[in-house]
Amino acid sequence: MQPTDLSQIDLNLLHTFRVVVDEGGVGRAARVLKRTQPAITNRIQQLEDALGVKLFERIGRGVALSTVGRAIEGRVREVLAGLQEILDRAHAAIEKPAGLLRLGALPTVSAYRLVPAITQLLADWPDLRVQLRHGLTQPQVQELLEGKLDVVFSVGPPPGDPRLRVETLGLARPVVVFRASARSLPRGPVTVARLASSNLVLFGREGDLFFDAVWEFLEGHRLDHRARIQVGHIQTLKALVLAGCGATILPDYTVVEPRLVTRPLQGLHLVHPIWMATRAGSEGIPAVAELARRVRILVPNRKRDKHG
Repeated sequence: MQPTDLSQIDLNLLHTFRVVVDEGGVGRAARVLKRTQPAITNRIQQLEDALGVKLFERIGRGVALSTVGRAIEGRVREVLAGLQEILDRAHAAIEKPAGLLRLGALPTVSAYRLVPAITQLLADWPDLRVQLRHGLTQPQVQELLEGKLDVVFSVGPPPGDPRLRVETLGLARPVVVFRASARSLPRGPVTVARLASSNLVLFGREGDLFFDAVWEFLEGHRLDHRARIQVGHIQTLKALVLAGCGATILPDYTVVEPRLVTRPLQGLHLVHPIWMATRAGSEGIPAVAELARRVRILVPNRKRDKHG
C-alpha cells in the first residue's frame, strides 16, 4: 500500500483508532461511538489505507495492535491532546461562560463542595449548562485528558500528569461522628479504648482509599467487629447515627448537620487533599475559570476548621 497525502486523513479516524484501542475491540468501540461495527471497521480501513500500514491484527474473533499500531499509538494520543488544547484556547476567547461545562467528581465532593458553586454559576450565567457525572477518579482523569470532561474534582493522591493543572482546595481528615444528643460525648480526641466500647456503623464499599485506610486502622486494633452495620452511602450512615445506632467515621468535610458532632480519632494520621484538575491551557475558558474561582471562595479555610 502506498500512503496517501496526510491532508486527506480525517481526524475522526484517529479518534476512532484511539477508542478501538481503549475499548479493546471494534464491537465495544461501536457502542461507545454509537456507530455500527461495519462503520467502525470501515473507518479503521480508511486510516490504514491513508497511512499505508496495517494497524491491527485479527486474533480469533477480536483484534490486537500490530507492531506498527503499537509504535504510533502514543503519537496519535499526543496529536489528539494537542488538538484538544487548540479547542480549549479557542473557547477561551468567549466573552462569558456559555455552552456545556462537563464535570466529573466523587459523590461526596460534588455534594459538599460543588453544589453551592454550581448554583451560583447557573444563577449568574443563564446561557451555561452543567453536566455532572459521578465516578472513580482514574477513569475520570483519563476522560479529562481526552477532552470528554472539563474539570475533575476528587479526594486522595492527585494525578501527576504534566498535561494537567491540579489545584489543592483543602484537606480531608477522618473524624468520629456522634449524635449531638448522645450521652457521655468525649471532649477531646476519641481513643481506641473509647471506640472499643462503642457500636459503629461504617462505610462498607471497598476500593475507596480513604475508607480502606479507616478499615485497615480498625482491623489493626481488632475493632472491625464493632461495625454492626456496613453501608456504602454516607447520608445513610449519618441517618443511622442520628437514629441512635452508634457512631461512624467519615471525612470531616462531609459532616455539616447541626445535630451531629465530630471528634478527631487518636492514632489515625490520615490526611488526603481535596483537589481540582483541568487540562493545561483550559484555565482560560471562562466557564472553567469562573467555576474554579467560586469553588475556591466557598471552600472553608482548613486552618480555621475546628472539631466541636
